[in-house]
Amino acid sequence: MKKYKNVIFSKRGKYGGTWADLRIMLDLANYLDPVLKDEMYEVFINQKILFWRDVGGENFKEFNSLIDTLPDRKGKSNRNLYIEISLEIRRKLSILSTKGYNGKEHHALIQENRAEWLKSLSFAIKVGFIKSYEELKDTFEKLEVIEEMPF
Repeated sequence: MKKYKNVIFSKRGKYGGTWADLRIMLDLANYLDPVLKDEMYEVFINQKILFWRDVGGENFKEFNSLIDTLPDRKGKSNRNLYIEISLEIRRKLSILSTKGYNGKEHHALIQENRAEWLKSLSFAIKVGFIKSYEELKDTFEKLEVIEEMPF
């Protein structure tokens, strides 16, 4: 499957969903309402939400494969642990609703936190700082939310 840059998946549908090119979407936003255009530029260009969403997704795939390498998880089905960790990330970031549009989840800082946490946890597993699922859970609890810098 070819990966397209600047493409936004806008909603799930019976036949796979609706996709939009970011540039076309920004042009349309400008046509509809200049305020909407400014908000869209802020979220998609300045905050780089698509970048952080994609980085977080790739980090999550790597993280899941690393869970499988933990001595107490080797050879076991870890699918439920992947789901459990994903839910814990959502709880820690206060993203509790997964139905419909969730404005909080669509904030770049939320996506950046997710990506950075998964990167840090993956590193800790790779170098042997985390050697069990219990240690992983303890370490996860110590991660702190990155706050916006007040400028």
